[in-house]
Amino acid sequence: HNGLKAATTLHTKTTRLYSTTEKKAEVSNVPIPDPEAYNKLGMDDVVSLCKRRGFIFPSSEIYNGMAGFYDYGPLGSELKKNVKDAWWKTFVHAREDVVGLDSSIIHNPTTWKSSGELKISF
Repeated sequence: HNGLKAATTLHTKTTRLYSTTEKKAEVSNVPIPDPEAYNKLGMDDVVSLCKRRGFIFPSSEIYNGMAGFYDYGPLGSELKKNVKDAWWKTFVHAREDVVGLDSSIIHNPTTWKSSGELKISF
C-alpha cells in the first residue's frame, strides 16, 4: 500500500511540473519582436546572413556562380525539408480535394510548345 501511495505522489508531482497553466505563463513571458524589424532588413541582408551561417551557398560559386541558384548546407537542407513538410501537411494532407504529385520540371521542348509556354520563331 505504501508503494502505491509513493507512486501516486510522484505522479502528482510530475504532472504538476508540466501543468497547462505553467506552460501558458512561460509562453506569455516571451518578448514580442520589434514590429518594425521587417522594414529594417532587406532580402540581401537575409541572404547574407544565411550564407555566413552556412544555410546556403551560391551554386557553382568557384566558377562565378549562377544568379539566383543556391546549394543548401546541412542547416539549410533541414530548414527546406521542414518548410516543405509543413506546406505538404497544410495543403495536401489537410484537404480532401487535393492529392500530392511530384513531377519533373524538365520536359521535352515539345511539351512546352504544346502548352503554349514555349514560343519558337524561325
